[in-house]
Amino acid sequence: INAEYMGAGVLALGAIGDGLGQYLGTDMPLVVSYLLEIMQSERPPLKSIACWTLTRYFTWLVTDGCESFLPTVIEAIFARMADRNKRVQAAAVSSLTTLLEEGSEMLEDWCPRIVDALMTAYNNYQAKNLLLVYDAIATLADRVGTNEAIFVCIEPIMQKFAMTQESDVSMIPLLDVITALVISAGMAFQNYAEAAFCRCLDFVNRSVFARQNPENAPPNALLDKQWIVCALDLIGGLVDGLGGLETLVNPEHSNLIRLMLECAKDHSPEVRQSTFALLGDIAKRCFAHIRPFLNGDGGFLELIAKNLAYPKLISVCNNATWSLGEIAMADASVLSGGLVTVLAGLVIKIFRDDDDEEAAIGLQENACICLGRLSLVSPQEMLPLLPHFAERLLLARLSNGPEKQQAYLGLAAIVRLQPDILGPFHPRFLEAIAECGLELQ
Repeated sequence: INAEYMGAGVLALGAIGDGLGQYLGTDMPLVVSYLLEIMQSERPPLKSIACWTLTRYFTWLVTDGCESFLPTVIEAIFARMADRNKRVQAAAVSSLTTLLEEGSEMLEDWCPRIVDALMTAYNNYQAKNLLLVYDAIATLADRVGTNEAIFVCIEPIMQKFAMTQESDVSMIPLLDVITALVISAGMAFQNYAEAAFCRCLDFVNRSVFARQNPENAPPNALLDKQWIVCALDLIGGLVDGLGGLETLVNPEHSNLIRLMLECAKDHSPEVRQSTFALLGDIAKRCFAHIRPFLNGDGGFLELIAKNLAYPKLISVCNNATWSLGEIAMADASVLSGGLVTVLAGLVIKIFRDDDDEEAAIGLQENACICLGRLSLVSPQEMLPLLPHFAERLLLARLSNGPEKQQAYLGLAAIVRLQPDILGPFHPRFLEAIAECGLELQ
């Protein structure tokens, strides 16, 4: 068969994969077997196209076809990752990344083999394909959680981080993969925490200065917002994963908190989004270090209020809302003097946005949790506001966990003050309490 015709046919199989693949039924094993055969072709274009086309059928593979085909597919991908052709390498490692996204739960036992294949690629691939390896490692870390096999990647990745200059296009992807490894490894990353923190802090320091003084910025200035975003995200991973980084975060030893105040005023929504995420992490893990910077003109609470006023910037508003809830749970006294009423009023305004997008729904659920937490620590101040959010909170589909429990306990705190305040929603309130495994005293 003409190789070009065969390539076109394989490409067509990929094109119909998402829309028509579900209708192939009993012919699906035949299709996958055919693609596996093409992946062994001597022609690099056919192998790379077959790798991509196979990804279009991974949904079937991780549901109906896993028992018979998954091991064969994974081994075939490993073989193509070791191919000498760069295009085939790229297609194969991208295929592995997609498989990790689709069927991570089924790949838990394969984790050591996957790490071996990725580290072999890491040691052999050149710059362009190495970026794809970083993406695959980050995806693996995200999907397998604390599987110790992934810890093997930490040392070589950190060595690469130490040797890579800011001018290298791989630095931002490196920051992303290290963030994923930190969150996955937790305390296993401890020996590398200070080096990662200090370099990220340097990135933020230089980037903040360059963005505030572009006319005086040096030639190697880090003007792009991604430097701040990725560096703050990594620091957030360190704070959360290692339980606080008390010494490094301490304002007496670093200027991180003061830099965050500047970042929270940055014109870029992405920078503010990452700043409020880090603020919430620090509030949860080492609150004492941000307490002096919360109140007063230009403090974090004022900056949170300013960003709550723009719910259309969903991700920024979402993280500002979450950080407010963490601050309230850490020390409600910083919200005295009417701040609870003011900030809760801004959170309630989020509900006026009737956007049905999934992200907006997530924001509204986060707003419900925040209001419940504020009610828990300041029930008297929140009592007059309850009619504006009680129904939303009781009907919201909140994820199970401590935050959901705190939100419903906040409702309970208000009900104690005025037992009949929920009216017709009281039965639903009792159901919600029972669902969370809580008992009312």
